[in-house]
Amino acid sequence: MTGQKTGLTYADAGVDIDAGNALVERIKPAAKRTNRAGTVAGLGGFGALFDLKAAG
Repeated sequence: MTGQKTGLTYADAGVDIDAGNALVERIKPAAKRTNRAGTVAGLGGFGALFDLKAAG
């Protein structure tokens, strides 16, 4: 049974990956200004970590 879809894609669900990446680029300067001690992950990922000990 070739040619059958086996699952739902992001695009099928209405998600535009390129638009999301463009948004990250537009807000990156503002987000970088919020960086502080304790921030573990960089900008652009879905989630991040925060080290409370490093934050003081």
